[in-house]
Amino acid sequence: MERGEEYSIEFFVLNGEGSGSFEIELVEMNRESLALTDNEYLLDLRYVGERYFEGGGRDCDIYSQPADSSKKYAEEYSHQVILDLSLGYQRQLYADTGNEYGDISRGTLYFDKDEPYYIWQEIFHIDSDTGLVLGSYYKKEIEPDLIGGPMGLGTCPRNIMYRISDGFVTGEIIL
Repeated sequence: MERGEEYSIEFFVLNGEGSGSFEIELVEMNRESLALTDNEYLLDLRYVGERYFEGGGRDCDIYSQPADSSKKYAEEYSHQVILDLSLGYQRQLYADTGNEYGDISRGTLYFDKDEPYYIWQEIFHIDSDTGLVLGSYYKKEIEPDLIGGPMGLGTCPRNIMYRISDGFVTGEIIL
């Protein structure tokens, strides 16, 4: 948003919601509006990699084949995250999800979460002179069945299928 430009915003009242007057103030995102501490920084990250599937199929159904892990799909998305470079944690920008703690060593942060149905790893190296970020990511999680959750329904449940994403992270400190 630039000063002097005109924007329009529409508001709708949902059924059952109260009405009345209100005031809205638009502010430019800054360290104060995000309540960043001295050691927290807002990073704009770009993830580029591939996604593929492993597992699946049904042992009792000869027509249900496991996923072909050689079929890879391009993956690209952007994400903003807040990193604390002294305590080694990251947190989401808007969601109140808590902090994910990792390890830090010489400007490189390592995040690793290994649970029975979810594995997540991210490595960020931050250049202290330029604020540029380089790194990698890996995520493996259960791909739910369209019917009945991760294993399916019925007498012939589906074998667990995993969705796997991995690739590179680039970005920069923006606040």
